[in-house]
Amino acid sequence: MAFKDKEREHEYNQEYYKKNREQILEQQKEYRSKPEIRKHRSKINLEREYRLGLKQPMDKNKECASYLGVFVAERVLSKVFKNVKRMPNNNPGFDFICNKGYKIDVKSGCLSEKDHKKNYRWVFRSNQNQIADYFLCLAFNNREELNPQHIWLIPSEVVKDKKSFTIVNNEKSLQKWKQYELDEKLEKVITCCNVLKAEV
Repeated sequence: MAFKDKEREHEYNQEYYKKNREQILEQQKEYRSKPEIRKHRSKINLEREYRLGLKQPMDKNKECASYLGVFVAERVLSKVFKNVKRMPNNNPGFDFICNKGYKIDVKSGCLSEKDHKKNYRWVFRSNQNQIADYFLCLAFNNREELNPQHIWLIPSEVVKDKKSFTIVNNEKSLQKWKQYELDEKLEKVITCCNVLKAEV
């Protein structure tokens, strides 16, 4: 319906809305719930938050919890190991499948503050994961420099019942986990990390 008088048009719209409020709200809800609309709205909102400085992309935000695990560790390790099939972000239980068909969950950690015995340690959160076959753990010195110190490939049966496990940076603890350490891969991991840091 066309109106010459804007005020009359506004009144008509208000009356129409009052009479048909529930139906209109239901239509709006149905429209917004469509996957393509939800995805489009999310993208617009995210771009707006980036523009306003309310959020940063994960690859630029070192404070983000996912920065170390997803952007650094997963990218580096998927390049170090040959013929891996990388899973999408937030894939449940594992991050990539190796060329032997094993499901690998990537974990990363930085040396954290001293424990009660005054030892520095790395903490890896396994979250009682029953899906992965192995946990690939990458240990960094700190979040600023991101220099890899150790890399371990730990069978899931060793840690899958734990919410998290700790590797202490001392002789006794490092010796305990030595059987799972991939010394031959560490140099390549260091090189990959250096390339990645140069890109960033």
